[in-house]
Amino acid sequence: MEQKTGRRTVHLRQSHVVDELQRLVPGARVSGGTFGHWLPPPAAVRRDERASILDEARRAATSRCLKDLLVGVGLPATVPDALAGGGRVWPQGHTGSVSHKGTTVVATIAHVERFLSVGIDIETLDTQDLSGIPGLVAAAETPPALPDGQRLGALFSAKEAIFKAAYPVCRRRLEFGDVTVDWAKGPAQGLVGSARYDDVEVQVRCSVAIPTWAVAIAVVLP
Repeated sequence: MEQKTGRRTVHLRQSHVVDELQRLVPGARVSGGTFGHWLPPPAAVRRDERASILDEARRAATSRCLKDLLVGVGLPATVPDALAGGGRVWPQGHTGSVSHKGTTVVATIAHVERFLSVGIDIETLDTQDLSGIPGLVAAAETPPALPDGQRLGALFSAKEAIFKAAYPVCRRRLEFGDVTVDWAKGPAQGLVGSARYDDVEVQVRCSVAIPTWAVAIAVVLP
């Protein structure tokens, strides 16, 4: 996983977030890592330039991640075009998803014979105030059986993954209040559930096994 920067060649560093996503859905391939080491020291950059430098590095990291992902499943290393709605034009016969947070970027791909569509999301649990998001927790929704400090972050990540998986099928951008997740009893530090919009059923798995992180993957079966 290498990216040339100036005269140096750098790589995406391994992340447990990638490993956890892969564990959640062995039927898809997951790639990614962290790119913080690509960035110059904050003291060496003017404050008003830091956001643009981070954005540029994130775009390069996403490109590297996607190329590695496609090569890993025997496809050409051509970055799928981005769509206005946030998705990608995946190679024929395949579906996939991309997510990033901070200096971590991840992507997944699967064959449509296994999953009609797939969505992934990663979130940090210690830096966001999600309590004011309208419709995040539906009236009839059973809150995930997690500690208070992890509950909303996990639910947010799960719904974001659901939105990404549902969009290619229903072709409409959903709001938090449009989807209610029915949670089943999952493994330790994890959640298993399903959601339905119109006639589309989405299965979702979410994990908080990595400290300060929530990772989720959602799929629509053929």
